[in-house]
Amino acid sequence: MKNIKTKLIIGIVIVFLISYAIMMVNMGTSQSIVNKSDSLLTSNYASIKHTFRMLTILNDVNGIIAQGLSEDSVAGETLSIIKKLEFFEQPLKLQTDNITEPGESELTNNLQRSFDAWRHYLIAREEPFYWEEFNKLMQELRRDIINIYQMNALALEEKNDAIKKHAEYVLKLQKNVGIAGLVILGVCLILLPVYLFLRR
Repeated sequence: MKNIKTKLIIGIVIVFLISYAIMMVNMGTSQSIVNKSDSLLTSNYASIKHTFRMLTILNDVNGIIAQGLSEDSVAGETLSIIKKLEFFEQPLKLQTDNITEPGESELTNNLQRSFDAWRHYLIAREEPFYWEEFNKLMQELRRDIINIYQMNALALEEKNDAIKKHAEYVLKLQKNVGIAGLVILGVCLILLPVYLFLRR
């Protein structure tokens, strides 16, 4: 009787270990998908959000300048422009701290230089305001912002495809592990009575 009890405990432990192994494989593979998704959202998506904010503020400043030209008083809009420039610096600083892609650091440095030149022309120039010069600096700044946006949008798309492929692999792995576990458990359930009673 004691021998049967020992064998039963061993069988139960084996079933438990198999079930636990299946659970851990499923948890680990599912967590890997979550980690990849979090990385995607906290890096490339953040840069896209920052560049969108910068483009919005750039358009706002352009509107203020156009209004000042129509009223023949760009200088009268200086306070509004300075406020917008301060708003622009916030996403620019966040982007500087969020370098994740190869070459993004160089693009961000170009963006900083373009912004400095554009800001200087708007609030610290010594010559009269010329639309042509302002528009040239603004287009350079816009180009640098769009370059960073496009880099991160492309990286986002590539990583999204990679996550989809990884998810397909994980689901296939979980399915195979689950089937293998069920087969092993079935074999154990069939052989356990034989092991308990025929080899006493």
